[in-house]
Amino acid sequence: MPPEYPVRKDFYTVDIIVSDSSRLTYGERYRLAALLPDSLSCGDVERLLLFVEKTDSLSLIGAPQLIALKNEALNALGSQEHLPEQLAPTLASIYRNSSQNSLLRDYAIQHMIANYDRVNPEGKMMISELLLNATNKPEGTIGGTAILGLMRLSQRYPAVFSEAEIVKCSRIMTINSETPLASRITAIQVYGSLRPEEFAGWLGQEFDILPSDLLRVSSLGVLGLHGSKSARSIVQKATGSPTDFIASAAATAQNRLSKRGQW
Repeated sequence: MPPEYPVRKDFYTVDIIVSDSSRLTYGERYRLAALLPDSLSCGDVERLLLFVEKTDSLSLIGAPQLIALKNEALNALGSQEHLPEQLAPTLASIYRNSSQNSLLRDYAIQHMIANYDRVNPEGKMMISELLLNATNKPEGTIGGTAILGLMRLSQRYPAVFSEAEIVKCSRIMTINSETPLASRITAIQVYGSLRPEEFAGWLGQEFDILPSDLLRVSSLGVLGLHGSKSARSIVQKATGSPTDFIASAAATAQNRLSKRGQW
């Protein structure tokens, strides 16, 4: 937890936040990191970039706390008045390094998406390629974060991020048995929101053989939010499921379809 004593907003020092020789607790470091100004010196920016990328930093702090501190450092870097040119390459390096903590690699993807607007053209191209690559990654939630980010960026930059390519990636993710459950659920939501008619046709063939009730429930939720009358047969069949979890989700989907005039 952050320290109870107040910290002056005009005071900061990157060294005591990132140094292993500093005796500050995690909470004290985190509180200081959250107060870093948006006009850091070049030297301080370099220290933060080295800190977030180094895999063996801060031996005295537990892994979950270290990841949270690095994420806060990335927030500070992304909030600079002049976005550091090395931020995008550093995020890419973190993502590419399989020895990095999977959650930190997921955070790197999130920060790529959040800072896409501000990076230079070379950085934009690199981020686009990495996000597509990340949809194929079976680790943790990386694939789901990437496909959701691609969908959101495609809404702002349709000429850069092909909706057809995103739909293709999401469809592959939904049927790939190596894709973690959380990412498959995200892929289903992306697929169903972008191409509801195509999704309903796909689901009609796949619903009974989906490997998880959570996937079925998520699919029904997507139909309720985005589906049309073509989804009625799937939803109606699911309302008779002996599994309450699925039957309840189907009833909710039917109600949402009705409210939208699609039943």
